[in-house]
Amino acid sequence: MKVNMDWIKYQLENAKVRMGNGNAVIHLLKAWKELPDFTKQDREQIIYLFSNLALEHSLVEPPKDEVWVQAERGFLKVRDIVRVKNDAFDGELGMIHNGRPGVIVAIRSGDIIVDLTDLENPPIKSAPYRDWETDRKSTRLNSSHSRASRMPSSA
Repeated sequence: MKVNMDWIKYQLENAKVRMGNGNAVIHLLKAWKELPDFTKQDREQIIYLFSNLALEHSLVEPPKDEVWVQAERGFLKVRDIVRVKNDAFDGELGMIHNGRPGVIVAIRSGDIIVDLTDLENPPIKSAPYRDWETDRKSTRLNSSHSRASRMPSSA
């Protein structure tokens, strides 16, 4: 890959990027330079994959025949099926929780209490989540509920 380091340094300096962050970007771009040339579409997918995995966000999307909508307080009830959003948490919590489905077992003090129902480890029972950290499985399927994937189409 071709990378103009002078241009990169100019951009980082004039955007007033903190030195430590800029140095990290330069380090990553030096590794990027060693990769073979990819198409623009492939580069976009590589960046998407790297940025999500670097933040421990899940890449796994629900099946295309399932429709998920933003979970909203007041519209949730016990036994609703929910899914922790792919980017709900960063770091180690992200690797444990993000993208996992579950069922609401209680609603308490603004939290929804969820038993995760997948077979992943660790098994999680009675985990508290905020509604904005989850999507609810829609019981209706129609064109107004289309779910767009955030992953580039080349994935």
